[in-house]
Amino acid sequence: CALPICSKSFSLEERLGANWLNKIGVAILVIGLAFFLAYKFQTWGPAGKVLCGFAVSSALLAGGVWLERKDTYRIFARGGIGGGWVLAFFTTFASYHLPAARVLDSLIVDLVLMLLVATGMVAHSLRYRSQTVTGLAFLLGFATLLTSDLESGDGTVVFSLAASAVLALGLVVVTTLRHWTWLELAGLIAVYLN
Repeated sequence: CALPICSKSFSLEERLGANWLNKIGVAILVIGLAFFLAYKFQTWGPAGKVLCGFAVSSALLAGGVWLERKDTYRIFARGGIGGGWVLAFFTTFASYHLPAARVLDSLIVDLVLMLLVATGMVAHSLRYRSQTVTGLAFLLGFATLLTSDLESGDGTVVFSLAASAVLALGLVVVTTLRHWTWLELAGLIAVYLN
């Protein structure tokens, strides 16, 4: 069809099929795996659930990085990369916070591990020069600090404040270098809430 409306509808179909359905599919996969790791695999112990979570997240990340080299699969690959990072973050979170997958006894160790995963996500997301992707990675970093128990009295408050300062400094550097004003505003709100 030579009409302009036909090209717009094809563009919309292409965008829905290649972009949005891919993201929805990866989100469903990650949520489903998180649900099964947390509740359904009753025969597996906590260590087996955590190992399974990290194995699937590593497979998604490795597959996404490998497929990203081919232009045809770039959008699909980035969905896999995002899903891999989110599942790695959730698995790290679950290793202390979910009783069915609890393998860590220290909240501080879990927070350090979650911040390492969030740092890896931010560093990897900067490669794509996307304010949205990098913003989501920083959001998970700040969400990590919100999960800490401020009443525990075991040094968690000092750790949370120090980690918040490091994340805020990283956010300032990234937003200054990239000139991302929306991310800067969202970061100010996140730092204030923390």
